[in-house]
Amino acid sequence: MSTRLAGAGEIEDVFDAVTGRGEQVGPDSGLAANVLANRLERTATQVSAADEGEPGPGRDASLIAVIAASFALAAQLHADHGGVQGTRKALGGVAEAMVDAVRGVHALRVAIGDGQGSTEE
Repeated sequence: MSTRLAGAGEIEDVFDAVTGRGEQVGPDSGLAANVLANRLERTATQVSAADEGEPGPGRDASLIAVIAASFALAAQLHADHGGVQGTRKALGGVAEAMVDAVRGVHALRVAIGDGQGSTEE
């Protein structure tokens, strides 16, 4: 499914499509987890395919946020199947990625003159 929001009322269309898919697949389905994991992988690939030059801290932060989401999904799936060690390892990945994402967001704030460390007021 591909979604593009361009006008008023379209968010309802997206909600209806997502709700319909959820009703077909089911909220606790292994298929639903696979669909989400694959979507996260495709999103990470698209985000990491930077334009020419440096990708910038915002793009880096968004890639890291997708990675954090992947780790969080993995942590929940491990927990659902009683895998305590796998859950702990994945949660460590979530925490590390979240710290890196916040650093990227801060770097972007500094780059536009906001935040501590900026040279502009």
